[in-house]
Amino acid sequence: MKKNTPETQEHIAQIMKDSVFIQNYKHADSDLPGIADRIKRYVSTNPSQPEILLFNRHWATARYSQTTRHYKAEDVAAISSSIELVTPSHYTCQKLYKNLRECFATGNCSKTYGCLDNIQVTNMAKYLSSIYVSGW
Repeated sequence: MKKNTPETQEHIAQIMKDSVFIQNYKHADSDLPGIADRIKRYVSTNPSQPEILLFNRHWATARYSQTTRHYKAEDVAAISSSIELVTPSHYTCQKLYKNLRECFATGNCSKTYGCLDNIQVTNMAKYLSSIYVSGW
């Protein structure tokens, strides 16, 4: 993950400014001054090989073996952000997937209960392998 430096903060601020600009003019003529340059700044026409290999390697794992895609890794790499972002949900998703694969392999199930708030999640987490968090 890239460090949070002043340069990174400036880059993020510029991206936000440009995205507002592009959103405001997305239905306007494409010959508006500067819009093509601003769009090209964030859409790479020539993605790097390591990025493409990274997507292909990730998609080749057992987790995505049954997934059909109508696009290529080159397409995804061309529009990917230059800022690497990993959120906490990334790790909980991996944990849940591993848990479900273990249940499938052993023929067991994951007993779960629903909860309505974070206090219930905290109290239930030590007793259950998965918890359904209501989205209402």
